[in-house]
Amino acid sequence: MRTGTAFTVVLFTSLAMPYPAGCGNAAEAETPPSAPDSQYQACLAGAGAIHDVAQAAECKRVAEQIDSDRANCLSKLNLPKIYCDASYAPRDPGANCTLPDQIGSVIDAELAHARFRCARVLKGEKGKL
Repeated sequence: MRTGTAFTVVLFTSLAMPYPAGCGNAAEAETPPSAPDSQYQACLAGAGAIHDVAQAAECKRVAEQIDSDRANCLSKLNLPKIYCDASYAPRDPGANCTLPDQIGSVIDAELAHARFRCARVLKGEKGKL
C-alpha cells in the first residue's frame, strides 16, 4: 500500500469531522469550525488512522516472521529447543506491540510527514511533502 494514495483517499472521504465539545470558551464552543479547520482535523484523523493500520500490519508481520524463524530453527536447523525459544521469543501480534526501532521509526516518520502535509494544506501551500 502506498501511504500517499491511502492518505489521500482517507483525506477526501472523511472530510466531515465533529467539533470537539468543551474546547475554548463558550462562544467558541457554539461556533461551528471553519471548513479549513474541519479539513485539517479530518486530515489529521486520516493520518492517525493510516499510522495505526501500518503499526498493526507491521506488528502482525514481525510476529509471523519470528514464528517462522523459530519453526525453521527447530525443524531445518535442528538446533536445541531451548536455544530456538530464547533466540526467537514469541512477539505480540496485536496492534499496540513494541516494534523494532528500525521499523517503528519509519512508521512514526511517515505520520510526522502526513501531519506536516496536513498543516501545509491548511495554509494553502502546494508541494509534494
